[in-house]
Amino acid sequence: MTDTVTIRLDTPVTVDGVPTDQIVLTRPRIGQLRGVKLLDVYQMEVGAVAELISRTSTPVLDPAVVDGLDPADFTRLCVGLLGFFGSGSGSTPTTSQPTSR
Repeated sequence: MTDTVTIRLDTPVTVDGVPTDQIVLTRPRIGQLRGVKLLDVYQMEVGAVAELISRTSTPVLDPAVVDGLDPADFTRLCVGLLGFFGSGSGSTPTTSQPTSR
């Protein structure tokens, strides 16, 4: 289980006057998820993901920078964030199977 993922941007952004073409996302902790609906994150709802990106990115991407992202870069950041929500133990939920009689 990794705690960070680096996303390379097709279209660089400027953060604090410095152009950057890569963003490091850090695995969010519960406190960083406060006020964000996880269903909205799973559905890649722009507002929810933008809020979470601003809380977990290095360099910190404020909402104005996130609003200016290229859609392909935003999608890559979404996928990077969603990767943190998978099973860390390698186990998958099981469902009961009907038994034949």
